[in-house]
Amino acid sequence: MHIDLPTDQQTLVENLVASGRFPSVQDAISEAINMLAAQEALRKEIQVGVDEADLGVLLELDTVFTQLKSFAATAPEIHGRPTAPIDYRTRGHNSVTVALVPSICYKRLVVFSVNTENTTGWAIRDFITNQMLEDEHSGRTRTSIETEVAENYSEYPPFYNVTAPDHAERWELYLILRTIAHHRRHHAACDMTAPDAAQGGDDWIQIAPEPPWAPLVL
Repeated sequence: MHIDLPTDQQTLVENLVASGRFPSVQDAISEAINMLAAQEALRKEIQVGVDEADLGVLLELDTVFTQLKSFAATAPEIHGRPTAPIDYRTRGHNSVTVALVPSICYKRLVVFSVNTENTTGWAIRDFITNQMLEDEHSGRTRTSIETEVAENYSEYPPFYNVTAPDHAERWELYLILRTIAHHRRHHAACDMTAPDAAQGGDDWIQIAPEPPWAPLVL
């Protein structure tokens, strides 16, 4: 099969290969097809839910969140997988990724963002527990966190706004579902408890007695 890509798409694929994201153009195209197949499968599953909703088969949102968190917390224990480079998506002056940062947020996915104009600026938004940590309130450096993310897991984020009040609930549901999906795929346990500033071993600078976590402003 021969496929002619538009110039912008061809350039994107070539840049992904040149950056080391994919070993070859064929691998990049194959991944794109796999993502399309996954999207189509998800679309069909969503349609099942839409059809059930049309028939009146519904659950309260709080019930859904409770069930998802309970399910995630009882996932079987094994290990995740490393990934590099970090899957950032640039938005304005920030690059954003959905990532695992186990020393800070245990085994659940959070939103990690870095400032493209400030080489030290970073923020972690844990929408599942509704808390946020920024670089000026932490002893951790951006480099140390990026190293940890690269050694664990990251993925491209959805097109949600991290500061828009009406997007917070979307982020919470998305991160719960993605955390469950990731840990089921890699057979790792998922901890949904609040972040702990004392976690991280020798490379974590403890900020006691008051952890620098603050509620997300909604």
